[in-house]
Amino acid sequence: WAGRHLEARSVAATLPMLQHLAGPLDRDALRRALAAVVERHELLRTGFQDGPDGPVQVIHPAVPVALPEVDLGSLDADARTAEVRRFAILDGRLHFDYERPPLFRATLFRCAPEEHLLLFTIHHVASDGWSNGLLIREVSAFYLSFRTGQPTLLPPLPAQFQDFARWQRRLSREEAQESQVTFWREHLQGAVPIDLGAGRPRPPRRTFAAAVEEVRVPEELERRLDAFSAHQGVTLFMTLLAAFQALLHLETGRDDLVVPCSFANRNQLETEALIGNLATALPLRARLHGVRTFRELLQRVRELTLLAHEHPDIFWEPVVEGMSFLEPGDRGGLTTFKILFQLIKSPQAPPVASDLQITQVPVDTGRIRLDLSLFLSQGERLAGRFRYNRDVLDAPRVAALRDRFLAILAKVVADPDCPLAEVAP
Repeated sequence: WAGRHLEARSVAATLPMLQHLAGPLDRDALRRALAAVVERHELLRTGFQDGPDGPVQVIHPAVPVALPEVDLGSLDADARTAEVRRFAILDGRLHFDYERPPLFRATLFRCAPEEHLLLFTIHHVASDGWSNGLLIREVSAFYLSFRTGQPTLLPPLPAQFQDFARWQRRLSREEAQESQVTFWREHLQGAVPIDLGAGRPRPPRRTFAAAVEEVRVPEELERRLDAFSAHQGVTLFMTLLAAFQALLHLETGRDDLVVPCSFANRNQLETEALIGNLATALPLRARLHGVRTFRELLQRVRELTLLAHEHPDIFWEPVVEGMSFLEPGDRGGLTTFKILFQLIKSPQAPPVASDLQITQVPVDTGRIRLDLSLFLSQGERLAGRFRYNRDVLDAPRVAALRDRFLAILAKVVADPDCPLAEVAP
């Protein structure tokens, strides 16, 4: 909240989503579906104002939901793709007014009479990776209802985001905060952010320009990873994180690695259907001194992950206060350690919207505060992307990182007792 005014000068904290709509589109039903989702979720009708003790939520009884249209019918396919990408990047950089919900924008692009693209640009305050899937499924469900005149099958929400916020506040009383701060300060004492730039000086004026390298885990390797994780008594998240840390170790030679990891943080049944940013990011620090094999690293990651989940709340400013790794102006947070890892395993039931076929299209804001992030999602297939900062890394280097990561996964499921130095070429 304290850094909200910096967004307009650096990277707007937005999550873009682009959906391809194939088939006859009922625009009125789509507009009504968007409005129904906003009515269903209080957070999408919530603004934020400064209060004497910090930000205050203001829930509005109703908010207008705009759906402007852009006609791209006169452009060929390549030109349409370029124009939508350009629009998505510019829209992602536009600043949101926290006091005036909704904190998302929707734009409809007409490509042909029965081909459209629907772009959502959502502020991270109102959404996370889990929520994005929920949003599409609910818009689809309401669209089907309005299109056919049948009632929606969505069950009533058992809770709203403010209920989650109250629950968090109960967990964050002064005594609990002190315990959390003590744990994380000890955990991070003496840590040094990973430098993937190999010591090269960063440009004096950072651009935060981002690029993406897609990664798809082969289907057979995914099956082997699931079976391997179960056999080792760990989760798939732990196996993938250990492989990522092995990659960073091989790339940098560092034995002390801090990798912030984003977790869905939806441990209560009531939160599974909530749209909102419930995700939490915990900086997991793996000390590899004395670790000889991947199996040993994996067990260390398991212990570290379980311990971190016993201390799920991190209050960044008091945790990092006075730490030597802070750059000027850094109050602590995801960007402090320049790396991020995330695995999402949200339910991926395909949305059904009458005779309208909806598929997701990759889109990116083109800006990143981090140096490198690895985002993986396990739905129909295990896939994801490396996003990287072009001020620090280039395309050939990140493509090599991707190939090396996949090689590590293949190696360790076949031979988990392989020496750590030999898990990848």
